[in-house]
Amino acid sequence: MADVPDGYALNDLESFRLFRDRIVPAELTGTPQQHPIAVVVAGQPGAGKAVVSAAARDVLSERGRPVVLSTAAYEPYHPRFHEVMQREAPADGRYLRPDGRRWLAQAVGHAVNRRYDVVLESELLDPSEFEEPARKFQEAGYQVEIAFIAVHEAVSRFTVLDRYLRALEIFGHSRMAGQAEHDAGYRGVLRAAAAADGETFADRVGVFRPDGTLIYGNQRTPDGGWQQPPRAVDAITWERGRPWSVVESRLFLGSVNAIERLGLSAPDQWIRDLTVEGARAVSALAHPRLDSAAITLHIATAGLSRPDASQ
Repeated sequence: MADVPDGYALNDLESFRLFRDRIVPAELTGTPQQHPIAVVVAGQPGAGKAVVSAAARDVLSERGRPVVLSTAAYEPYHPRFHEVMQREAPADGRYLRPDGRRWLAQAVGHAVNRRYDVVLESELLDPSEFEEPARKFQEAGYQVEIAFIAVHEAVSRFTVLDRYLRALEIFGHSRMAGQAEHDAGYRGVLRAAAAADGETFADRVGVFRPDGTLIYGNQRTPDGGWQQPPRAVDAITWERGRPWSVVESRLFLGSVNAIERLGLSAPDQWIRDLTVEGARAVSALAHPRLDSAAITLHIATAGLSRPDASQ
């Protein structure tokens, strides 16, 4: 953890104590299964994993109590979590994520040893958040199901900004994934999909939109091969690159306007600056996907400049 600022990385004893005494009782109580299932819901920060993750939990709950594994869920147990959250600028993941990852690895081991059904939520920032736990589940005899969330980077970056500003309004502080963190996860989706296509740790693979719509699905045959040619990478690439409908385009443009109004009403200049810069960035990224009729209608009804305008 050499990249963690001084004073934030926990020593091994303190980290284990927090995991044993606080995280396990609160987050890691499940029902042991003879044939456990692990569902990995994977997408970059802001991709919109909630609907698919909730659906997986609901299905597994019919068998007993599953456990949900998530780095983000463990970060609040860090002794300096609230200190980091209460800073004026968006909280930096460098301070908390390394310990969150360490707790995630321990949580995977804890669940595997007790044969709990698992829903693992991964932002795919590096292999320790996807490939490594997926292989561990497979080696332990789990049925491993992967659900990738495919969404264009304009949408996920907007969602990151939207969540941050709304949490800031309600709670006065929040954690925001920076662009480098977001982009690492965005690249990680394709890296992880290639691994799922080409390796043997996954029994089923699906590619979903954030609303739970299935775009692509594949599963293993009894002889261990794929039922159809493995094309998760192709499905994600297609979904990211397709043109948006009029409805999708208008929804995006309206959402950007709404968050601009919220951010520009903030009392602090740095929040207003963050909002303007963020709205311009996501609008420019979205422009090639937007429906031209939706842009025209948006300008006519809102009295705004084109969404790709830089000034």
